[in-house]
This record gives sequence, structure tokens and C-alpha cells, in this order.
Amino acid sequence: MANGAPSGADLKLALVVEHPELSEYLAQRIGNNLSVEVFGSAEQALADVDGQRFGLIVSEIRLPGMDGIELCRRIKADPATTDMPVILMTALDSDVETTDIADLCLIKPFSLFTLLEGIDRLWPGGPPQSCTAESVHPVLAVAHEFLDDSTFSVTSWSEKAGLSSQKLTRTVFHVSGMTPTTWLREQRLRRVHRMISNGSCRSLIEAGKRCGFDNPDYLQRVYRVRYGDQ
Repeated sequence: MANGAPSGADLKLALVVEHPELSEYLAQRIGNNLSVEVFGSAEQALADVDGQRFGLIVSEIRLPGMDGIELCRRIKADPATTDMPVILMTALDSDVETTDIADLCLIKPFSLFTLLEGIDRLWPGGPPQSCTAESVHPVLAVAHEFLDDSTFSVTSWSEKAGLSSQKLTRTVFHVSGMTPTTWLREQRLRRVHRMISNGSCRSLIEAGKRCGFDNPDYLQRVYRVRYGDQ
């Protein structure tokens, strides 16, 4: 693997999946605004993935030959790719106990939005809006238009989407696994984190104002819980 580290929005995502149907589906969905290269085995990925062209890996754990856990170990052990985020996917709860080396482990079935959120959270320097909710569900797209408005609430969302509060809650939870309140907070925090990470905002307060947070003390508390002291 070549020397170097991920450092830009032009890097690719490595998708390591054995089954063609699943790899095609995920590549199409992830690849709306992001360049994806598919590998059918861990060995193929390990031979080609480097820090010059790739920024993140999404891999199944159960693969022919080398499994995704060993792939993750080798990626993390190589100084050239040690900081590259790795997301592992599995259908077995027991696999989770052995995946502490990965940045994220998703247990099937999981929503597409959960995967996209993970990619966007772990790769803040990746392509802008690589995981936009607009490409996933129209109800979430409604909220995305108003995330920078601190007065936009779950009630506002319900009205804009033309749904009852109960229907909105069921829909958002089905798509994202979160309540509408939690989803709004996480989306706003994600935007703040991206602005801080890519240097478009120099302070947490400045980023918060641009992302719908009107209470600096609250923002500092939830940001610290979510991302630590940065």
C-alpha cells in the first residue's frame, strides 16, 4: 500500500462485499454523490486500497478467505492507512464482540440511512453532502431545508411534511432509528462538526449559529458528549 493519508473530497470509498446484488445496491445508493470502488474480497481490497485514493472502507465481516475483521486489523496496522475509518457489516450479534478495532459495526438489518449517517460522521472531510437524506427519504429532505433555522422544531416539521406528529415520529424512526427530536439534533451536530473539521468555521459558536443552535451552552454540552473535546 502506498504512503499517504486521506486528505480531500476527491477520495473514493472502498466497498468490500461478496454478493453482487448487495454490492450493486449499496454502490448505487452510496454513490449518488460519492465515488465508490467495489471489491469482492478482502484480499482484493487490501492489495489496492491506499491512503492516496481512498478515504473510508465499508466491508462485510463474512467474506471468502480473509474476513472483514482481519482486513480492518491490517488497515489499522499500516501507518499509511491507520487513520482510515472502517465500517463493518454483519448479520450476527456475536460478531460485534470482536469488532472493537473497527470505527463502526452495523448489525443487519439496518436502514440505508444509518449506513449513510455513519459514513458522513466518520468521514467529515469527505465529499460534501455525500450522505444527504434527500437521496434517502422525502420526509427527511423536508427537514434538511430548515436545519439552519433555530425555530424549526418537530412541530414545524410535522406541518411542513403534512403529517401528524405520530406519523412523523413513526416515519423518521423507521428510516433512521431515531426520534424526530434526536434526528434534528444529530443532523445539526453533524453539520457543526463538518464545518469545524473542514475549517469553514473557526469556532463552535460560529458553526452553531449557522446550523440552527441558538444556545451556545447547550451546543457545547451536546457537542462534547458527541465528539469529545476537540
